[in-house]
Amino acid sequence: MALPLWQASQNNRAMKIGLVIKGLRIEQGLKLEALANDLELATSTLSRIESGRRNPSLDVLEALAEALGVKVSDIFHEAERATAIASSMTREIPSDYDASGLQLRKIYRSLTSANQVIALDLLRSLAKSQKAD
Repeated sequence: MALPLWQASQNNRAMKIGLVIKGLRIEQGLKLEALANDLELATSTLSRIESGRRNPSLDVLEALAEALGVKVSDIFHEAERATAIASSMTREIPSDYDASGLQLRKIYRSLTSANQVIALDLLRSLAKSQKAD
């Protein structure tokens, strides 16, 4: 049985918010259990939030944002962006917070400033040549 449109949309948004939260946690090298303990949440609760099976309350979302060093609005913005991209395409779009995106961000941040410029130039060249194909 299909979910009503409003409920499916709400679940999709929760999944994206959870994905952003999980990505930020992993990007910062935090373990699920450690973050849950710091916020006085059950590990299972945080796991459900990250998987989109549970919506965080505003208080929990604010605590998560603070612990992850971002604003609540940043989490919503990234979740909305991911939802918009996914809904505008017929195929699955890699997210900035999936495994590949996190790996790319981690490697990029480990580079010196000069090497970050080189990496961006290389990626731009690759993207440009891919469009030409």
